[in-house]
This record gives sequence, structure tokens and C-alpha cells, in this order.
Amino acid sequence: MSVHDGMRTIPCYLRCDGERDFEIGSIENIDGLSVRITHIKLRNGSMMRKEGWKAYARKIRRVYGTRL
Repeated sequence: MSVHDGMRTIPCYLRCDGERDFEIGSIENIDGLSVRITHIKLRNGSMMRKEGWKAYARKIRRVYGTRL
């Protein structure tokens, strides 16, 4: 995960199984940070940006978010 925090970007790592889904707009607690997911980059190259869209972890290349 890449977490944007004002002037810097923080890399975060999360191990999970491939069946876990991530939703744009949801709030996750990762490495002690509260993060709102803003974008999801898929393995096929497309980018998801719309609020409420979901993807399984096995199809995701990177998750982008902002720190709350």
C-alpha cells in the first residue's frame, strides 16, 4: 500500500489471503495508521477510482490511500 500523508508517501505492507476484498472509500488500519483507500491498481493494468468499487486481493497490484 502507498499512503499519502501531505508532503510524503509512506509504504505499508499487509499480508492477507487472496479472497479478502478492498473497497474504495473504506477505512483500514494498517501498521498503526488509519487510511482511506482512494485508488486500486489492478494486475491487468487498469485503475479503479470510483467510490464503492471492490476488488479481491489476488487481483490487486497496489492500493493507494490517504492518511486520516
